[in-house]
Amino acid sequence: MKINYGILINGLKAAWDRIAKNRSEEMARFDRAFAALYKAVIETRIILGKQKRQPITSEDKEKLSRLWGDAGMYVSEFDHELAMRCDIKSGFWADPEHWTNEQIDDANIRIVAMEREMRELLRGNRKAKRQNRTDGK
Repeated sequence: MKINYGILINGLKAAWDRIAKNRSEEMARFDRAFAALYKAVIETRIILGKQKRQPITSEDKEKLSRLWGDAGMYVSEFDHELAMRCDIKSGFWADPEHWTNEQIDDANIRIVAMEREMRELLRGNRKAKRQNRTDGK
């Protein structure tokens, strides 16, 4: 049996290209998720900083509710627990007056906790990238 190495090499190259494309697409999805989470954290910090000088407006609350909802949607592919907390944070901003400090703590949605989780998500992704490089993947 004669082996056609040209066909074999072309098949391997095509498979490698598909793998590289899939990795690239996954990294792009992660970047979108991280950017959405980062934006929610930063906007929350900005609005909470303004709160010392003026009350938080209903527009600010709506904006934060949407940002946290978007973050949860994008993050869900990478961290379901964090996505659920983003969703809870979105619900909090939709109606913050009905939340007690105890409920906020029980839900673990204080901004410092969410910011810490954002860093952990990034750190975990970087660790996975390093692991893939050392594994030859």
